[in-house]
Amino acid sequence: MTTTTLDELDGKILQSLSKNCRMSYNGLGNEVGLTSKSVKARVKKMQACGVIDSFIVKVNPLVLGYSKFCLLVIRMNSKAADQDHTKRILSLLGDILYTGHVLGGISTFKFAIKKEAEEKIKLLVDMIGPDILLQNQTSVFPDVKEHPTFIDFRIIKCLLDNPRMEISDISEKISMSSKTVARRLDKMIENHVLDFTLQFNFTAIRGYIVSVVSTYIEKGSYAKVLERSYEDLKDSFCIYSPMLSQQDVVYWLYFSKDVFALDANVKRIESYPGVRKTDVFIPISIEYHKEVIIKEIERKLSDKSPWAKEISNVIT
Repeated sequence: MTTTTLDELDGKILQSLSKNCRMSYNGLGNEVGLTSKSVKARVKKMQACGVIDSFIVKVNPLVLGYSKFCLLVIRMNSKAADQDHTKRILSLLGDILYTGHVLGGISTFKFAIKKEAEEKIKLLVDMIGPDILLQNQTSVFPDVKEHPTFIDFRIIKCLLDNPRMEISDISEKISMSSKTVARRLDKMIENHVLDFTLQFNFTAIRGYIVSVVSTYIEKGSYAKVLERSYEDLKDSFCIYSPMLSQQDVVYWLYFSKDVFALDANVKRIESYPGVRKTDVFIPISIEYHKEVIIKEIERKLSDKSPWAKEISNVIT
């Protein structure tokens, strides 16, 4: 795999795509001050060298029947047998949405848990043991006012194949008008059902110290801390990570030239009102297990009985 050194414009493009990977090349160009052709060339280059591993559509697991998520940070023993034992225990807790690995033999797992399995959390955490369990957080997914329809799930299935799929292509694939597809997609984004971001390959990035800064926030301060972070750090090469962030923790990816620049930004965030503490990790890899989401969506689409009236209206 080739590697590349990113410049400031690459950083701004990545910042915009991390917030909305469906943004058009024209829209990206307007944000960073380049032509759409130049932006497209830079994005394609970052894809070719592996900096952009993939574009991601996040589906709110709440609409798939999950009630809570659990984030575990674990120090994995180097012995293969011990690793296998830990993974077997973790598989009993729920469906793994994200797996991350950071420097020092530390792994993170974010699970989606259904209501009937909630009572397992404490039992399985006790089985893992305090010697290797560094962090354990349980919280709820963002609430939604309106759950997806049969048509919505068909749109989501298309987007899981290609998060940047054009509205016209989705329209053709599901045999619905472009106007309907665009309206339903906007509704799902507004209603916190869908979120669009990207996944990095950290091994392809050169010239920077890449770190994950987790910011723990007091109740009710999330929006204010996030807004101030965006304003204060807009000229820094840092990227908000919606894949990991949750209601009381904000995760940022920092691309620092040296540890002194990183330390200055961390101290700035720690000074914000509403911030309880920060942790810094050096990431090795992160993986989004979209097969979990695909399986649940296919299950919903295959059971047509809840959608009978809607399907009948579409056909007629």
